[in-house]
Amino acid sequence: MKLPETALKISTIALITAALLLTVKTDTESTYTTGKIEVVDGDTLEFNSSGRTDTVRLLGVDTPETLSANNPEEYGFEDSLESRECLSRYASKAENFASEFVGGKTVEISTDAKSDRRGDYGRLLAYVKTVKHDKNLNERLLEEGYARVYSSEFSRREKFRLLEEKAREEDRGLWSCG
Repeated sequence: MKLPETALKISTIALITAALLLTVKTDTESTYTTGKIEVVDGDTLEFNSSGRTDTVRLLGVDTPETLSANNPEEYGFEDSLESRECLSRYASKAENFASEFVGGKTVEISTDAKSDRRGDYGRLLAYVKTVKHDKNLNERLLEEGYARVYSSEFSRREKFRLLEEKAREEDRGLWSCG
């Protein structure tokens, strides 16, 4: 069955518009509230919204990788077996911390008007906080030394930088690896 030319043009415009909305910055923040969230790793989560699963990449933070090799130089450390093993340990600790943080709690997922809405892999770039206790996972990962500030544009960048700096000064978490 062949679509009429007008319907084909409308469909093409709709697809292009949807693709652009996934990659461009917006002037507003969006907030989702969900009670069921799964931790993929320390800085990546999944939640169900309107019957479909969406992936969240925590905005402004980067935890060590659990499923691939870590590059100690990204954290300012000398590349050695010891620092790679240390980062691997903290990758697991960051994942466990995130799981305990969101486990069984209602969370609020918020985008940032100053940041891209979605990252390179189509993941929603967002802040995650518990609704009842009003605690922000992104910030707590930095405070505990489980993450570094990720080089990107977002409105809380200076606050995040100060949290990381304090954790580094106190050799907290992964900052003890160096």
